[in-house]
Amino acid sequence: MTSGWVTLGTLGQLALAGFQFMLVIVSASSLGAGPALGKLESATLNALIYVLPATSIASAAIVLYLYRHGGSSAGYWWYALPLAATLGYLVYVVGLSHRS
Repeated sequence: MTSGWVTLGTLGQLALAGFQFMLVIVSASSLGAGPALGKLESATLNALIYVLPATSIASAAIVLYLYRHGGSSAGYWWYALPLAATLGYLVYVVGLSHRS
């Protein structure tokens, strides 16, 4: 692992965390403008406001830890975790928006 890629990836993850925070707020408020959400859906969206950006911060912290302790370049795969979480969130929101 090189310091340049770790720094660039970490900064990218922190920027992604801000994007994820805004994505959840905007999509949740647009869902709230439609038909009433159930308690579970509302609680899930409220939790995801903080959980989704936390995946980016956690993955950046994991990669930094691996870099400081001599991890291999396979540690870069941790940067994919927040992207998968964002994709899962988008699938969930699209499913909620198409409920009858």
